[in-house]
Amino acid sequence: MEHTHIRLVALAPLALALTGCGVMKKLGLMHGPRAAKVQTALANTDSLTQIGRSQLDASNPGLAAKSFEQALATGERPAPALNGLGVAYARIGRADLAARYFQMAAEADPDNESYRANLAMLYQSTQMARLRSSQLQAAMAEAAKPADYAVPTAKEDGRIVRLSPLEVKIVIPPLEAQSPGAKSFVRIDLDKTSPRRKRVAEK
Repeated sequence: MEHTHIRLVALAPLALALTGCGVMKKLGLMHGPRAAKVQTALANTDSLTQIGRSQLDASNPGLAAKSFEQALATGERPAPALNGLGVAYARIGRADLAARYFQMAAEADPDNESYRANLAMLYQSTQMARLRSSQLQAAMAEAAKPADYAVPTAKEDGRIVRLSPLEVKIVIPPLEAQSPGAKSFVRIDLDKTSPRRKRVAEK
């Protein structure tokens, strides 16, 4: 009886270990054949995205950007590919495009905090500071440009047309050009002490 008790006690840890293995496999905490198949399926689904990541690791952001664009075009999961584009353009030096793609990745997968973290890091980078500075300088240069005023030429000057010995009119050519059938002018009556000025349009 005593030997039987010892044998049961000795087998108990082994039984617990086997039970634990089964539970862990069910929870997906251990790598088994089924877990390996799931990982392989995901890798195959995002094959172009994986290629893009490998190209980033090899310091080829230009090639990586093309791979990520192809991944989006072929229907791979958008968020990882968009995030990859953000990383690629950040390394190329295009902070404006990098920010756009990080934002799109965060919107495509709001639960993945790494995408928003990438965007936050980009905004704190010196690259983004230089971009803001260049944009500000461009805006200031545009504001400092002199206004482009049209200088009248001799042909655009008004002309005086005598209507009668005591009446003339000053024709304004620009208004004539806008309405060829009408003549806009100022009529001045010369026989009055206070000249009467009237702006009319005749067809």
